[in-house]
Amino acid sequence: MAQEQYRANLSAANFPFLSQLHGQTVIVGGKDQNFMREIDSQADVDKDRGIPQAYYMENVVATGQGFQSVGFNVKISGLAGATDFRRAYVLRDPLENFAYFDPAAGKNYVYDGNVGMWLSTNPIAGVAGKLCTVTFISGQSYIFYEGIGMFKYDFATKAIVAVPLTGIVAASLIGIVAAQGFLIAWDHYTIYRSSLAAPTDFTPDFTVGAGSTQVQDLRGAISFCLQIPQGFMIYTEKNCVSATFSVNQQEPFVFNAVKGGGGIKELHHCSYRDNAGGHYAWTNSGMQMLNKATAIPAFPELTDFLISKVYESFDLATWSFVIEKLATQVKVAVNVVASRFLVVSYGKTVPYTFALVYDLTFKRWGKLKITHVDVFEFVSPRITGIVPYNKVYNNSYESMYEISYLSLLTGLAPTNEAKDVLGFMQEDGTILSTDFSLTSTGDSGILVLGKYQHRRQSFLDFEEIFVENVDSDLPQLALKILSTLNGKDVYHKDWNVFLDPKTPTGSMLQHYFTTATGKNHSLVFSGTFHICSLVLVYHMGGRA
Repeated sequence: MAQEQYRANLSAANFPFLSQLHGQTVIVGGKDQNFMREIDSQADVDKDRGIPQAYYMENVVATGQGFQSVGFNVKISGLAGATDFRRAYVLRDPLENFAYFDPAAGKNYVYDGNVGMWLSTNPIAGVAGKLCTVTFISGQSYIFYEGIGMFKYDFATKAIVAVPLTGIVAASLIGIVAAQGFLIAWDHYTIYRSSLAAPTDFTPDFTVGAGSTQVQDLRGAISFCLQIPQGFMIYTEKNCVSATFSVNQQEPFVFNAVKGGGGIKELHHCSYRDNAGGHYAWTNSGMQMLNKATAIPAFPELTDFLISKVYESFDLATWSFVIEKLATQVKVAVNVVASRFLVVSYGKTVPYTFALVYDLTFKRWGKLKITHVDVFEFVSPRITGIVPYNKVYNNSYESMYEISYLSLLTGLAPTNEAKDVLGFMQEDGTILSTDFSLTSTGDSGILVLGKYQHRRQSFLDFEEIFVENVDSDLPQLALKILSTLNGKDVYHKDWNVFLDPKTPTGSMLQHYFTTATGKNHSLVFSGTFHICSLVLVYHMGGRA
């Protein structure tokens, strides 16, 4: 039979979130009608074109050229024995001191660069199960515990200290948010705003903007108020209302129901920590993109996947998909990081085990497998102010005898690259960031491409596979071929795949030989790789 050479597609915008949803594909479509424009919806032009593509991945992200594996670097060590970290907040003060904070049901974990480790700072009793909100206004970060009161972190004394509010009963409030110079507080049905002159003063005074409003378009009690540019969004469990800044000092915000907007049940269901013009949110109407006026369904296929009660992973020991049918829906969290990545975390429980990463620039999906409780924009903490040498990191002078002060400061300086800002917090406080470096050698990526069949009528017999760019000096790449006889069920996954012995040292082109035969085939890459070109050499076999 005639030999065929084919360069595979590595640029599909979408991939099925479950491998079983990827149907039989062919290189030459023939009489296929799965993507005839007069038959298919025009809203579906990027999905299921019927050609082989990526249909499963772990620790892999899309690039402008193809796909690359990613690794993780530990940025902050966890706290031994801790299992109650859940949310990473940034604390700042007017001197631009910087720390990370996790409420941890009142344990108040703080990571201060001048201390160099997580400490439970001034624990607060009686707040388990209550909402904790953190906001930044007038150069200062404030912490509010539902029904308790407001606090801030004192970088000088390393303590969480109470901040009194005037003109309002803090014990009746649920949370706080900053908007257009106002500190906004709320209870179940009323929005309160502070004085523009003093964010802790809620004494009603129209001359300085302080006052309150009962919002009419709410379909239930207020759950959360979350910041957006020039205002904030008010969420109930059923709907959403926008508060947009106006020039009327007596009523500085205009309230309007967001058309089609759903409600949220949990704070982590909304991407409120980014400075985008709206929120991505996991609502009672599914995944939505909400702005001040309207809500737009976002990625309906993602909504279908998250409510499917099906959980999938890939077992490298057996080179097979593991499918679990769950009794309940997966747990979900939504974040936008650095205005670049939409990250949807999910897992059977919390901590989450997977994170779907949508690159808002490339408009393509990736997927990470990492146990985590939160995803956020990571910035390296650093020593600030004047700190005695023997107080740095709580170490004694003698223990640091061989460490130069210059090297210590260099190690603590911010080192973030543009795409290394994806920070993952684990339940013991460990913080890791993604390593997008092409020089990384310890990745644990998994990428499944396929299903390769030349035409519906014939089996396909592989001969050679050319892969760029893979460093031939690195042993961290493995390749397996999953073959089927009926187009769906794998019957063989242990074909002999061997490298061309003539591949030169240092080459970025891996040349494989194989004798795989079947109706269609999938290629499984694992380890470290950046695949920008995949050329398959094959011939057609007998009739399928």
